[in-house]
Amino acid sequence: FGMVKFKTRENAETAKMELNGKKIGKSKRPVRVIWGDTSVQKHCVHVKFDVGKEVKTIQDSDISEDDLQKVFSEYGQVQSVNLPRHSD
Repeated sequence: FGMVKFKTRENAETAKMELNGKKIGKSKRPVRVIWGDTSVQKHCVHVKFDVGKEVKTIQDSDISEDDLQKVFSEYGQVQSVNLPRHSD
């Protein structure tokens, strides 16, 4: 999964509502957009996606940090985007 942190909760809510179930980047699979831990990450959404069995690392996946930044910033100011470096 990835994490997208917005400047405001309202922007995160809009992005979650609009992007949940959509395809991002070159991915053929839809993503799930869910809330992060509300006590620590109150303006964050988590983006869950299946990288497929053939993908060994997140760098080989069809979704990049740049893809997430571009798509999510359409809904407000994104402060950070993070993807794990390993699929395990």
